[in-house]
Amino acid sequence: MIEPLRSELADDDAIADLVEKFRLTLPARVAALEEASRRGDFAAVRKLTHTLKGAGGCFGYPSITRAASALETAAITRDVAAVVEGVRELAGLCERAWVSCARKCA
Repeated sequence: MIEPLRSELADDDAIADLVEKFRLTLPARVAALEEASRRGDFAAVRKLTHTLKGAGGCFGYPSITRAASALETAAITRDVAAVVEGVRELAGLCERAWVSCARKCA
């Protein structure tokens, strides 16, 4: 079983709906990131991770922000091994966020 990763903002009624919408975009974002990585498209990996880095912070997922930041650096420096590992780590965090409750779980 995957350990859920809840947003730090999930209980904030003012933003909970936006957190949920972000959370639901994660599978498509990860698929695009994995595809860019498979193609060796460092520019696309950098762009996708840059977006996730900012969105993760905005929506209460600092661990996604940290992982995306490290992956963005790996893409900029064209470090293939670090990109592969970074994609794996970021995909795992996104999967954990996707399966979690964005709102307070009953």
